[in-house]
Amino acid sequence: MLKGWFVAGALAATAIGVVGVVRYTSRSERERERYEGREEREHEDEEENERFERPKPDSRLRHAGTHRAGPLELATRNRMGALESTKLQLQLAQGQIAKPSVPATAWVSLGPTDAPQQFNYYTIDSVDSGRPTSILVDPRDANVAYVATSGGGVWKTFDFLAHEPIWLPTTDTLPNLAAGAIALDAAHPDTIYLGSGDFIDGSGNTMFKSTNGGGTWSPAVVLEGMYPNQVKAVVSSINQIQVAGDVVWVATDAGLFRSSDAGATYALVDLPEAAGTVAETIWSIVPIGGGGWVASGVGACSVSSPAPGAFGLSDPNPQQGCPLGTNAKFWRTDDGTTWTEVTALPQTTGTNRTMLAVGPTTNPATTVVYAFVGDLFGSSTLGYWRSKDGGRTWTQLPGALANPTLVDPNQDDTCIDLNVGHEQSWYNQAIVVDPTNADHVLVGGNLCGVRTLNGTADVPVWENVSHWLPGTGYGETAGGRLSYVHADWHTATSIAINGAVRTIVGSDGGVFVSTNVFTAAKPEQVVWKHHNKGLATHLFYSVVSGDPATGNPFVLYGGLQDNGTRFRASPDNPSGFNQAVGGDGIGGTLHTGQDGTTYWASIQFQWAYCKPAVTDCSVEQPEAQSEEESHWHRAPSPVGLEPEQVQARAYERLKRFGEDDQAPFLVHYSNVETDTVGQSVLTHTDEQVFVAVPAGDGFTWKSISQDLTSSQVGAGISNITASRATPGLYGAVGLVSAEPFYVTTAGNTKVNWTVAQPVRVNGARLTGASSIDFPPTLEPGQQPGQVYIGAFTGTLNSPSRPPPPDELGRLWRTTDGGQTWTSIVGSDPARRLPNVPIYVVKYDPITASTIYAGTDLGVYITLDGGATWDRMGTGFPMVPVRDMYVARNQDFIRVATYGRGVWEIYPSAGAHHGAPGNGDYDQNLQLDWIDLGAMAARQGVTPEQTVAPLYSWIMDITGNSSNPVQAIDAEDLSAFLAKFGGHP
Repeated sequence: MLKGWFVAGALAATAIGVVGVVRYTSRSERERERYEGREEREHEDEEENERFERPKPDSRLRHAGTHRAGPLELATRNRMGALESTKLQLQLAQGQIAKPSVPATAWVSLGPTDAPQQFNYYTIDSVDSGRPTSILVDPRDANVAYVATSGGGVWKTFDFLAHEPIWLPTTDTLPNLAAGAIALDAAHPDTIYLGSGDFIDGSGNTMFKSTNGGGTWSPAVVLEGMYPNQVKAVVSSINQIQVAGDVVWVATDAGLFRSSDAGATYALVDLPEAAGTVAETIWSIVPIGGGGWVASGVGACSVSSPAPGAFGLSDPNPQQGCPLGTNAKFWRTDDGTTWTEVTALPQTTGTNRTMLAVGPTTNPATTVVYAFVGDLFGSSTLGYWRSKDGGRTWTQLPGALANPTLVDPNQDDTCIDLNVGHEQSWYNQAIVVDPTNADHVLVGGNLCGVRTLNGTADVPVWENVSHWLPGTGYGETAGGRLSYVHADWHTATSIAINGAVRTIVGSDGGVFVSTNVFTAAKPEQVVWKHHNKGLATHLFYSVVSGDPATGNPFVLYGGLQDNGTRFRASPDNPSGFNQAVGGDGIGGTLHTGQDGTTYWASIQFQWAYCKPAVTDCSVEQPEAQSEEESHWHRAPSPVGLEPEQVQARAYERLKRFGEDDQAPFLVHYSNVETDTVGQSVLTHTDEQVFVAVPAGDGFTWKSISQDLTSSQVGAGISNITASRATPGLYGAVGLVSAEPFYVTTAGNTKVNWTVAQPVRVNGARLTGASSIDFPPTLEPGQQPGQVYIGAFTGTLNSPSRPPPPDELGRLWRTTDGGQTWTSIVGSDPARRLPNVPIYVVKYDPITASTIYAGTDLGVYITLDGGATWDRMGTGFPMVPVRDMYVARNQDFIRVATYGRGVWEIYPSAGAHHGAPGNGDYDQNLQLDWIDLGAMAARQGVTPEQTVAPLYSWIMDITGNSSNPVQAIDAEDLSAFLAKFGGHP
């Protein structure tokens, strides 16, 4: 691909200590306009057009892929989620039909379940999935394993030791699929504890429990507490869980919680500190044997400050209001009751996030504990500490990397020292110890995994054992080429099976397993295998679809968090998606005009295009050495700057207005469908809106709006859309609540766009505008641009930052060009749009009274212009929906979810088979008589059927031809009967 295309696997945060970071517990202080909507601020960084080269790790902030809720808002979300979860489970149990929008009523999962070709400059012999947060293996049976993911809930397999395990979702009906951590009771391994709230991708503060291995789950238990100094523990993420019988420990961003009654109730534990009662963020807690534990965390700035939270990285400077600093702290207990602070540390200042791991725990007095230590600002790895006395005293582990990647002649400086977290040690920390040998330690950061086989030695030897992008002249050491593990390590576990150790890693690319990481004679001989086929946990930002009207309905692709841009590859494998563009795939669209079709995709900083009439856009030419060899090409930056320049400008804006990229470097597009002749596609920076202009074989950009960043309130643009029916009618979403939307009727002519008035609720402004759309038809007397709808993800800008009232919600309509607004969430509480963040809103392209909303809890539909709302279709998980495409003739709807891949409702019997079902209709992880009845009743059913029993993708187990279609038939029944009485 073209030179300078930085295909990223790393998520760095070099500016984090300079500009500060959101502290969720202190959002009430952010009342001024310039601090509003931080969750939705989106900046684009650009590069000029030149040939692609081998990828390099990028440097950027990594923030939430979904809206992160403050305490008042999280309480509302929990309430909404519980109500909708109950409805969904009742619907499943009774076979109720949700409101359809098209003749089909059942959603179909499209995966991705496979990656026939995975490209990231090199061809990667792997399949990636979404980001795991915890990995468990049943101590009774190593074939039984669980993976908790940051957006897709908990998945289980009953054949983990197989080459390609079969993965099953276990939490699709729970109210929050942002799984922060899971743990099991070793004495009763079917008892699983799940904590909602990932420290990056989705907030949560609830605990769930299953006593049947994930078949069913208890109602949520909220974690809340008060420190003795009256500082409230406001939980928004759960970082780690440990279980010892009826005692459950939960490490959260607001402190350590303990349950003594097997998860029925939880209480905040006030850990002792020399400064007095100080709130903490707890990152890790590990057992040392004999009922003893060691915990690591970060203390608050002062005795009156809230817990620092996941991003509470503050300079310990009294003049900056942080006299105590936010440095790493350790505590230990011998009995699980009385804790003491550990002060014998190698370094007491300049530290922050720290993760712990232990080896064998047969003797608590000599248990070896290791710590992965990040620096104060999370911008580098300070090193690794070790305790040989159960966490009482600690030493810094010296040593150097014995096999660095080759800078000369390969120019690969990605893994040359023990700073494995590089500039994002706040984000990437994984550490695990061989359960049979305390000398064996594995650590992972953002690009490489590193082992030592003599960790208890005075000077351990450290060795690279994996690389994020091994290829020709890359990922190579003097001893050979390293094995692939996707970048950005987050969790790791190691188990002993009949004396053999099996080590499992979770990174931004999913699950990777090695059986020889601690036994290979040479580190370059360590082999890693992925276990990601069928694990449809991908974090999609966007969905791009072809259309029956343009003759390309099979075309489907989208941008994913750190998993590139993925294209559905072939009708023969309809849930297999190639990765044609690497890094963070973000926005995309396609445009068809008389002069051809162009596909658009993106990566942080950059805009890219491909012309399917010229080449196969679903694949890329590995290691392309010329523009002609590449399938995808870069469009120039709309503002003509290098990425470093745009990034520097973004940081300046951040310091000035308090804005940062909560979703990393989002590049948005909008297809101008009304341009049936040319190639009009809209994009934007945070300053202006641009339209694509053909230039030779490529494109340039033309500005068509005013520069909005000259506003003193820091106004700017975060999203765009073009009317599907009215030529020249475009809309943009604003960054701040004072100017939530902008509209033009002048099309590709540069004018000053009309600014909408803010949406006001009880005198406060609604923040976090996210999406805008125009109706397909107008009432008599209405003019283009007068009527449109606007969606929001944020809160009110009053001091306590509350969510809007349920009866007003986050979806509004104007009929006078944005001068006044009316809520359209519905008046009947039983049929009201849930009061949760809305990421995308779309009018039906034919019927103006039909509107679709992609929310934090799934897809909702109104057929009467917003008077009443219903959950749309059947079989859709409780997952955030980031993007949506509605076919021009209403033939199908496709959505991008942040954690469960891509889905569609498609009414045709000839629709392509999606992801294979597993036959478990009631989703209890058993193929029983209920499932058999569901299968038998559905013989011959297709998505076209609109009377019960309805089509269910879960019962559509097999494809019935080389070009499989959606239909439940005898082959599905045979496949079901072969497993009847067992697990899916």
